[in-house]
Amino acid sequence: MRYRVRHTTTYAYSNPVSVCHNELHLCPRQCDHQTCSFHELLLFPEAPVVSRSMDYFGNPVTFFTLQEPHRALTMTANSIVEVTPFEAPPLAASAAWEDVRNGLRGDRSAEGLEAVQFVFDSPYVAADAELLAYAAPSFTPRRPLLEAVWDLTERIHAEFLPMLEHVRHREHELGHDERGDIRVGCGRLQHPNRYTMQWPWEGGLACPEIAEHPTLLALLEAYWETDDFLVTCLHSNTPYPGSIHQNWHRDAKAMAAHVAMERVPHF
Repeated sequence: MRYRVRHTTTYAYSNPVSVCHNELHLCPRQCDHQTCSFHELLLFPEAPVVSRSMDYFGNPVTFFTLQEPHRALTMTANSIVEVTPFEAPPLAASAAWEDVRNGLRGDRSAEGLEAVQFVFDSPYVAADAELLAYAAPSFTPRRPLLEAVWDLTERIHAEFLPMLEHVRHREHELGHDERGDIRVGCGRLQHPNRYTMQWPWEGGLACPEIAEHPTLLALLEAYWETDDFLVTCLHSNTPYPGSIHQNWHRDAKAMAAHVAMERVPHF
């Protein structure tokens, strides 16, 4: 089967943007059952600096920089991809998950080393008793590994989909004035934000270390071009400490990670 894929993303800004740096993952990767015979990336305005590389997992990555003022940015990726039939292995024919776990401890083959890297904690989510208890019903003793993984995936889909549907319905209910990185000011228009943090910092959302941090205050001052402002609610498309929905996206990068640095960035 051959597919012609076209993807377009457009950003519109209320004020001119002087410079922006962008990282794209829009080029289909090559693999055993998928071949990308054609790919082009169209940028408007045209970018003077464009570089291409591969990430750690073998996915094509494109980086580009715009160094002139612009009020809109459009990125269009055109690709032709051929996908060949793939027959999934029988779930019940896989080895018991305990045998796979134990075998990885001493497996030094290329395949074993590629698999063992996923055993460790990620920078954002650590294995704990809560996750173990959630996975336990799927990983019953001597159950084939693929059966266990399939069952766990089905449970995650069934149990977490209502949460995502709630967010989707909430997005349709939001008014035009609620869209943007920050509700008021010069925020650019984007999809409705998924994370909300309220001021004042009370109850479960209390996080004075963030609210009173000089980096965040300097960011807001630069954003509104004044130090005379009153923040009642902060919205973002990425999570940050204390934000609503934080636990739904625990493996996503936090906003303004530099607040933990000793050196405060210049705004």
